[in-house]
Amino acid sequence: YFCLYQGKVINQKTFDNNIEYFFVDTDHRLWFSFYKKGVFVYNDYTLDSLSMHLIPDATVSTIIENQKGSFWISTIDKGVYHFPNLNIKNYTKLSFQTGYLVDFCKDNEGNLWLLNRIDSVYRLSSKDNKIDTRLKIDNNIVCSKVIYDSIGHSLWIGTKNDLYKLKIRSKQIEKIPNIPNCADFVFIDDTTIVVASKKSLIYYSTKSNGVFKRTNTPYIIKLLAFQKHNKTLWFANEKGINTIINEKIKKFSLTKKNKTTSINDIKFYKNYVFVASGTDGLFIIDYPNKTYQISSKEGLACNNINCLEVDRKTKRLWIGSCNGLNYISFSPNRNNEYLVSNLHTHSKLFSNNIDQIKLLGKELFIKTNNCLLFFSNNALAEQKDVSCTIDKLSVGR
Repeated sequence: YFCLYQGKVINQKTFDNNIEYFFVDTDHRLWFSFYKKGVFVYNDYTLDSLSMHLIPDATVSTIIENQKGSFWISTIDKGVYHFPNLNIKNYTKLSFQTGYLVDFCKDNEGNLWLLNRIDSVYRLSSKDNKIDTRLKIDNNIVCSKVIYDSIGHSLWIGTKNDLYKLKIRSKQIEKIPNIPNCADFVFIDDTTIVVASKKSLIYYSTKSNGVFKRTNTPYIIKLLAFQKHNKTLWFANEKGINTIINEKIKKFSLTKKNKTTSINDIKFYKNYVFVASGTDGLFIIDYPNKTYQISSKEGLACNNINCLEVDRKTKRLWIGSCNGLNYISFSPNRNNEYLVSNLHTHSKLFSNNIDQIKLLGKELFIKTNNCLLFFSNNALAEQKDVSCTIDKLSVGR
């Protein structure tokens, strides 16, 4: 450690360990993170006296001061800690020891249900921010999606092969019969689930607990979404995207060139359809008239878009890619129609792969690999220094 004044070294100190992170807070304290030895905090630049030693058995990867005197510390091996006022005896630890997360949802009580890739779902309690429940779905199955049913108080879980129902109150898990090869599923109303199964759509009633209709499709379905604005089903496959209106299937071309376009996500806002491409960036369909394409040339983090989320309250489209996070704001033009305005390139809040973004109430959840991050106040994204702050938070394991 060197302390410089007018180009001259006025103080020097040697540490016998690897410094993982260095940080200066608003009170001008110095923070040093060491490999497997936590964080050392000094009140002055001379480093003559140690102020406090935090999380002594962990390797700290990030230190964040989200407001004066309130700190978040992310570790590689011990989870995420919150020190609201640097009281070492009173802190909250958020830890997600769930393996590889693939999806999550929130129930009526505010609990968060986390689905890992292999056979298990976990509950993160809203009372103490701790995982208090783990339920095994089946042995060695590959999970892909979970949806909370607020009417039936159940979780619906899609796997590589089947659809499962988890009754939260009784903690009973049952496999839904007659629905093989569940590629994706979506609720189209309070009691109807549509399941994409190879070359067919299966309509299942949660009220009568049975399949009541099947619609054959000419393509293998990869992704399914329902647009409530005009009651239209959208599905994606290796050839692009298609619509189903009144059981009539229509192919929708995204690009003028006849080439394969991989589709990772579909979201809606009014009459607009947003399509996340794994190869060609973001497509915006002003249905059914125009199609716009936004790529890395216009400021996207990259052209491989993994996920999308629409925040209707703040009128934003969040874009998660393989190399960061952007958002687009919607603004009215002279005709009072909502058009896409500027892409916020300064809001690349992450520099790594974003798997999922979800807006649940006022909380924005961002998933990167096996780390789940959430923010209770979306207004933080408007602050100029947040892009740096959240980027630091994202590196936690």
